Amino acid sequence: MFLKFILVVLLFDTACNAIHPLIQPVALTEEDIQNIPMKAAGMVCEDVLFLACQNQFNQYLNISANTDWHNTTYMIEQLDQFYKQDLNSGLFVLCQARSRFERCLGGQYAACLNRLNFVRHNIANSEAYRFVAIFKMLEFECNGGNIQATKNWPCMYSIYASPTYQKAANDCMASYYSATQNQPDRICAAGQTLCKCLELQFTIGCARGILDMRWFECERIRTSFEIDGFCPNISCSTMVFGSAGFVIDPEMVEAHNRIKWDFYDSFANTNRRAKRQVNME
Repeated sequence: MFLKFILVVLLFDTACNAIHPLIQPVALTEEDIQNIPMKAAGMVCEDVLFLACQNQFNQYLNISANTDWHNTTYMIEQLDQFYKQDLNSGLFVLCQARSRFERCLGGQYAACLNRLNFVRHNIANSEAYRFVAIFKMLEFECNGGNIQATKNWPCMYSIYASPTYQKAANDCMASYYSATQNQPDRICAAGQTLCKCLELQFTIGCARGILDMRWFECERIRTSFEIDGFCPNISCSTMVFGSAGFVIDPEMVEAHNRIKWDFYDSFANTNRRAKRQVNME
């Protein structure tokens, strides 16, 4: 177990020392992955369709045709090149490819990105987990976290590529491994701590977007623990007004949502009154 622990740390360190380290999912140990129960998808994933959509994804990005679930380490290396300073030729292209991939699969998207689907085809559970984790992370980066990422990208890129972040990421992961070693019941609690640990690496630097970036980093890490709904209680601060920087504690979400909708209703009523006044004049 200790040797495997060291190996995973070294793998994470190697990935984090890549030029563009953002794509790296949380490097869970084999034991942790085995202890995350698999859930069957509600639909069947057609193999022919899945292969066609994966090929389309690879062709759009102009990456190797054998970039798929058989070797997720290689896949991470291929996708890693799109995390660069220029958004137009980097993250935007990657997100467009992901969007096309989802549209290609249509209603079978969730079924095809299901760990059990891969394991039934004799793919190792660890490879299945990492492949799904990659696309779950892309879903967040390209959808829910897209505004925060693009608005703050120059600063985020500089932090992710810095030796300070890389060292902190290794330290945070080492603490996670220590907390879960031979204790599978600690995965979710340690995952919450890991989210907060990495989130705090964005407390300095480009001050203007700190709240956005802290939320983004926490959610980015959280996606690796929500596969098959395993850790539903891991939470991050909730963005109330999009990318404006308003962050609240998860326990206060309902109250702040009421405030938000009251604000929108008031705003709409003001607009209606203004229009009526113009019409009367």
